Amino acid sequence: FEAVFMGLNKTGLVAMELRDNFGQATQIKFSASVVNQPVDESLFQFSPPEGVDVVGQ
Repeated sequence: FEAVFMGLNKTGLVAMELRDNFGQATQIKFSASVVNQPVDESLFQFSPPEGVDVVGQ
């Protein structure tokens, strides 16, 4: 990205804007965020599809 802008308030991150090298902007708004909650490890497990080359495992 050419630029990343972050909008913050006293509770944390509320918005982001990502600008690419073509001048396109993507805006992301966050609401009802919950911070510092336990996260199940299964959410971070990845099984690559059959036939995919895995590099650096």
